[in-house]
Amino acid sequence: MSKKKDTNMMKYSEVLDSPQVEKVRKKWKRKRDLRAIKAKMNPFEKIQVDVKYLDDMPEFYPFLIRHRLPRYEYTAQDVMTGFTFICFGHEFSPKTA
Repeated sequence: MSKKKDTNMMKYSEVLDSPQVEKVRKKWKRKRDLRAIKAKMNPFEKIQVDVKYLDDMPEFYPFLIRHRLPRYEYTAQDVMTGFTFICFGHEFSPKTA
């Protein structure tokens, strides 16, 4: 019994060169693309806002309750320049953010 070579099988190099396969881009190439996009932006054109819950840290919680410290940290960062604003609030609402 001889094994026949399957004629439908493609070589590995043929698979990689086929249009259906996308090559994985390296991390430094993706970062370079983001630098090009950020270079076209104006300062304060896009701001990324994040809220951090401070009451979920066990070490901080007793001080938070005892001294009535703010429970939320609001961070706003300019995408183009990286300039960061940090503020604290007692309530989580759109008004305080």
